[in-house]
Amino acid sequence: MKVVLTNLSDYRFREARTRLNNSARQLGIAHINSYDFEDIKQTPFYEENREILDIPTGSGCWLWKPYIILETMRQVEEGDIVVYSDAGIELIDSIEPLVRICKKEQPVLLFANGNLPNSMWTKRDCFILMGCDHKKYWRGTQCDGAFALFRKCAQSIAFLQEWLEYGKDKRIITDIPNTLGKKNLPDFIAHRRDQSILSLLAARHHIPMYRMPTQYGNHYKLPAYRIQGEFNCADQYYQKQVSYYSGKPMANSPYGQLLDHHRAGKRQDGEAVRTGRFENLGARIRRKLYLLWVRLDERILNG
Repeated sequence: MKVVLTNLSDYRFREARTRLNNSARQLGIAHINSYDFEDIKQTPFYEENREILDIPTGSGCWLWKPYIILETMRQVEEGDIVVYSDAGIELIDSIEPLVRICKKEQPVLLFANGNLPNSMWTKRDCFILMGCDHKKYWRGTQCDGAFALFRKCAQSIAFLQEWLEYGKDKRIITDIPNTLGKKNLPDFIAHRRDQSILSLLAARHHIPMYRMPTQYGNHYKLPAYRIQGEFNCADQYYQKQVSYYSGKPMANSPYGQLLDHHRAGKRQDGEAVRTGRFENLGARIRRKLYLLWVRLDERILNG
């Protein structure tokens, strides 16, 4: 069984991508399929989807992500594992625990984005056009699209193709206003593009999520893997450090922090947090009211 890392960046993250690849080699990943965005521009895929791929955010709303994973899949054998990682990540420990899970249990290995619900991070047209405009999907946990593993098999290839095809619809993946006549859900803050699609597909196909192996997943560690004084935030959006751990650690995730998600090349995390708080104050208030309604609906009205 071969493990292959794939990733992509433009010039802004090229240095970070090099650090990622070096860290992977140092920790035992010998096969790396690393793309520059200029490589994508030479393909029919780019010509067919250039309206989306020319959008600066995410070098095309990250539409290229399932594409490069599928391209890497074509170069490996059945049962081999393709690891996708954002360029703003470095490996700090062996990912062998994740490889074992992917090999034995989950051909599509995805990770939860803390406790963030899809309703906060997915626009309404995305829900509707994917056939997911229901409570099950609204209340589902947002997947973290920065890192994932895929074992080559019919199931994972079909999943990736579905992710790619939905992403080719600009009404689903981009930030353009909704076109189908429904407002965003009450706690909506922003659309997460490829990640929103990934999250809804995970819910549709009943794919369990595991603890994100970056510092942002530390709050949900099993007790045996906790380290005193480590980075520990209960909510990745606000990133406020806390001294306690989740009362519901992710029992399916017996591993420590394996990755550092430094997001090099972007604005500082603290700046992002402050901007989010003030610009989305109304959304935060709406979210509190909405969550009260959810509890009432679940506990009293059996919604």
